[in-house]
Amino acid sequence: ISDSVLQASGNAKAFVLVQLVGAGSGVLIALPLVFGFATWEAKVSGELAGFIIAAVLSFILASKIVKIDWRTLRKRNVNAALQFLFPLTFHVISLVVMNLFDRLLLLKFTDAGTVGLYSVAYMLGMTVGVVHEAFLRSWNPYFYYEVQKNKKCESLVFGSVIKYCAFSVLLGLVAAGFFYLFLGFILPDKYQGIEGVVYVVIAAYSLEGMRKVFCGYLYVSNRTKI
Repeated sequence: ISDSVLQASGNAKAFVLVQLVGAGSGVLIALPLVFGFATWEAKVSGELAGFIIAAVLSFILASKIVKIDWRTLRKRNVNAALQFLFPLTFHVISLVVMNLFDRLLLLKFTDAGTVGLYSVAYMLGMTVGVVHEAFLRSWNPYFYYEVQKNKKCESLVFGSVIKYCAFSVLLGLVAAGFFYLFLGFILPDKYQGIEGVVYVVIAAYSLEGMRKVFCGYLYVSNRTKI
């Protein structure tokens, strides 16, 4: 919610600051821990700390920009917000588990070398997710601005969602084809054989991009509450 407020406010400096602090603090905290303890758990701890710092900063900046007086919020508004947030909570938790804890689980059943190969494959496949995330950063402010002007734009939003889903499928196929043809030229021989993981991650982030855009349709059609 805080990130959305910063996007909708048009305050690019505040929004970029939150993104940089989140990424930078995660790296700055994780690196000393990784070098000090040489474990994947240290990396996870650093990234979690960076996420918490960015969340707190985003909340503070959003409150100042929108000038929210938390003491005067009505119980009715709080209940409505919780009904909207409750389903999304599980989505956020699943993302944290997917992005941070998968390597820890792999380490329990395999060795560090295998986890390293998986990490490389995951990062390559995640390039599709970067494209989707970049689009959503610009789509969300535009979407809510249009909704505010026209409350009855369900068909327009649904049409946009269908087009974006088609684009997501095409982007995923192009990315998979690129890595199929050129992965052997990009990485050394010891990394060969990770194509399967790359394809799975590409498919996962393509579906995730579709889901995030589809959330806009759910919002317009008033299907976001429990």
